[in-house]
Amino acid sequence: MHTRKSIVRSTFHALICTAVLSAVWAGSTPPAHALDCSVPLKAVGPIDPANGFPLYYQDSTRLALRPCLDAVCGGAGFVLPDPNLPLSFPGNFPVAVVYWRAISKMTVGTISVVYVSALEGSFANGVQALPGDQVVFSRIRIRIFGATPGGTYTVTHPYGVEVLTADGFGTVNFTQDSPRIPVGLGGPALAFGTALSVGRVGPFLRAVAPVPPPGLIGNPAANQTVTGSPCGTNILRVEGPGFPVGGQQTDQFKPLVGRRHPICGDGFLDAGEQCDDGNVLDGDCCSSTCQLEPNGIPCQDGDACTTGDTCSAGTCIGGPPPNCDDGNQCTADSCDHALGCQNLAQPNDTPCDDGQPVICSLPYTCQEGLCTAGGGDMDGDQVCNDDDNCPPAFFRAGAAERRPDHPQGNLPDGPERGPVQRRRGHLGPGAGRPRARLHRLVESRKVRGLGHEDPLPERKGMAAGHLLAAPVGTGPVRLLHLSLSSRPPRNAAGTRDGRHQARGQHRSGGDARRVRAVDTRRDGPMPRPCTAPDFLNTRAA
Repeated sequence: MHTRKSIVRSTFHALICTAVLSAVWAGSTPPAHALDCSVPLKAVGPIDPANGFPLYYQDSTRLALRPCLDAVCGGAGFVLPDPNLPLSFPGNFPVAVVYWRAISKMTVGTISVVYVSALEGSFANGVQALPGDQVVFSRIRIRIFGATPGGTYTVTHPYGVEVLTADGFGTVNFTQDSPRIPVGLGGPALAFGTALSVGRVGPFLRAVAPVPPPGLIGNPAANQTVTGSPCGTNILRVEGPGFPVGGQQTDQFKPLVGRRHPICGDGFLDAGEQCDDGNVLDGDCCSSTCQLEPNGIPCQDGDACTTGDTCSAGTCIGGPPPNCDDGNQCTADSCDHALGCQNLAQPNDTPCDDGQPVICSLPYTCQEGLCTAGGGDMDGDQVCNDDDNCPPAFFRAGAAERRPDHPQGNLPDGPERGPVQRRRGHLGPGAGRPRARLHRLVESRKVRGLGHEDPLPERKGMAAGHLLAAPVGTGPVRLLHLSLSSRPPRNAAGTRDGRHQARGQHRSGGDARRVRAVDTRRDGPMPRPCTAPDFLNTRAA
């Protein structure tokens, strides 16, 4: 019998809830919003045993508001059943319990507009305070009087945009409330939770100017500008018949009702708090309980251009700036306060100097963030220019030291080796003479024995980007790039990724390191006879 009664009672409650919900939505104008940008409220506080309503509601910015139960907060709108008696529940308690309310009005000619957004408590019976009959709901209401019958009006407000049609009397009456369910019927979670789950109010608007009285988020008796719209529209604007082209708008709200409930993390310093930085995180100099954290502990001040930040009296103090110098004169070194060190390439052709004295080169310039040698050559006429004066039996490679056995600066003879001469359109041998291979140095100080057994004449001061010639038989001319990059795996042919390998010696400070020359397969004629764009950029050691 007990189980059967429970089932009947539950069914009865469910039917009543359905009826209440149907009545709520049937009594409101059907939703017609073209845009809803509201952010749901974040939390509802515990039940206040003094009156059965939630102690507070909190929005997404952590601002918590409690019921407005006095004339200072509620202004002229706060009325007790018996003004001569003190507040008491349920004997002398208002039917309307306001947590938050913002109203804006506008008149254009004979047309008047009233906008209301609110979070309110009340009683389901709508007449008197009764225990178990408490409800809380959110509201968006727009009323236009004196409009053009059948006219379409677009209303922009802090929580969205509504497109509404006036009735035959020239009236727009739009109200959208969240469901109102008595706590005695649906329980606290349902009765007080619909404002969070389906309400269109949030976050709460707050006054900007004038400054509200202490403890309040607005002035109930003054026009004021507001902030907090999630759309960025802290205004009321109406467009449609009878309004100017582009509509008419106002940024004034009166009243703006709301009393703060002290809560850690809302950004307001309240009694019992040493600090309140608007969050409940540890490690930012203000603890999750709004107490100061010890001086000297590490923190992050949010500035990527400081290091070693530490707490001091509740504030995170930035340390010294980072060293953003990457040692490259072809990058502009700076620090972005959000991104940290930035090393952006200087514009191409910006002059640069790698610190080595130039023997034969056009000025060094920045190219794609690297200091790169210009053109020019020193050929048979011993003049640094681009005239390509190369005698048939003479080829000067790099800044080769003249050796007694090579007075002409020729490369050393050997099997299938000999002097290199100029031919039209490419470097190559004369009658019966071998061709030369050009090697481009990516990183080297001194180079010996590059690509063959016999050492080449020592080249002093060879630097990245320089070219030097070595006889390699009768094969086509190729550019070889020297680098110290990691080696790719060998393939079955004994080469790495199918590219020919050559070895050379890289000497720096007496320590020898292996360098690799990777054949780039650049076959065929060189772009200019006797030289290349950066051929023979020789430098003194």
